[in-house]
Amino acid sequence: MTIDDKLIGIGVKKMLVVDDKTEHIEAAKKYFKDYKIPVDYASSEKQAIEMIYDAYKTQKYDIVLSDMQMEKSYSGAEVTGEAFKHQGLGIIVTGQDAGGHGHHAHGPSTKILCGGLDKTIDGTKAHSDTWKQLAEATTEFIVGDGKRLYDALQRYHKYVSKPSDTIYGLDKL
Repeated sequence: MTIDDKLIGIGVKKMLVVDDKTEHIEAAKKYFKDYKIPVDYASSEKQAIEMIYDAYKTQKYDIVLSDMQMEKSYSGAEVTGEAFKHQGLGIIVTGQDAGGHGHHAHGPSTKILCGGLDKTIDGTKAHSDTWKQLAEATTEFIVGDGKRLYDALQRYHKYVSKPSDTIYGLDKL
């Protein structure tokens, strides 16, 4: 069973990848091009939040994979927070320095952060193989230990946070 078949099996219908580095987006596109699930791309926090908001009206993003440092050092937290507010699972995928303690846009490794998932993948997001490893690790989390989190978002989102008719703070980006 392929990774996207596993995601389809739990109801994932649409994904968003967010990164401000062109080479990272191009590598993600190369990896995700054969997915059966539609994957969209954003190159900034502002664009991602607008896309999440707009998609919620038609077909929401079930999974949002976002870089951490874009316009601001915490842009990814803003993006994944917006994903959660709009019934999606936000996952940080960010470059990490050699010591493993700080974020660095060009890695030598990439860190995945979401709920109970805290994993480091060797390689930068400029390589499609790294995106494959990121997709495998996040999918195993979502269908395994993270399934309760994903299911809860789908079932109880209206109690956790309700999307507003306006995008809070978007004019400040």
